[in-house]
Amino acid sequence: MLQDGGVRRSHALSSTALSSTATFLDEIRQNPMIVRLVDELPALDLPDWFVAGGALMQTVWNVRTRRPVNHGILDYDVLYFDDSDLSEAAEQVVIDRVAAVFGADVQIRNQARVHHWYADKFGMDSPVRPLRDSRDGIDQFVAPCVAVGVTRSDDGELTVYAPFGLDDMNTMIIRHNVARASREAFDAKATRWRSRWPEVTID
Repeated sequence: MLQDGGVRRSHALSSTALSSTATFLDEIRQNPMIVRLVDELPALDLPDWFVAGGALMQTVWNVRTRRPVNHGILDYDVLYFDDSDLSEAAEQVVIDRVAAVFGADVQIRNQARVHHWYADKFGMDSPVRPLRDSRDGIDQFVAPCVAVGVTRSDDGELTVYAPFGLDDMNTMIIRHNVARASREAFDAKATRWRSRWPEVTID
């Protein structure tokens, strides 16, 4: 199932979109760590969790360019949303739980408290608004090509959330998510990605 970020609902998909989503899932399943995450994260009972971002995109690019599936992947991002306790200590408990299962290569962050640190980390002049949920966090990613997440529903189905669709990822085009991310953050990411995947186009 592919979900649209603008309306936040499931909707009927064209045959092209269904094919693209199926291909995406087939490609990310070639990365054993991603398979392990989507299979084992449900047991941790994290609210509104997603495997998201760079590792998904980079796995697809590696498959398409015939590189090892983990080429260029620095870490695996996991998002969750828990607004019941916004303290750093509560988030650290979750970070430690996840690290004990998956190791240090998995970076997990509570999207409910991103607004406490995001502006300082990325040198922004004004604070960011609190996020509504993990999908809202994916909406903020620096480029449409990387704005994608995968979760597993209660019935075991994998759900893909791609608010901008999968076209940019599939065509290896990096565009700035102008409304959501700073130019500095985009430039840093785009430069690093092109150094590892020279086939990309920065638009």
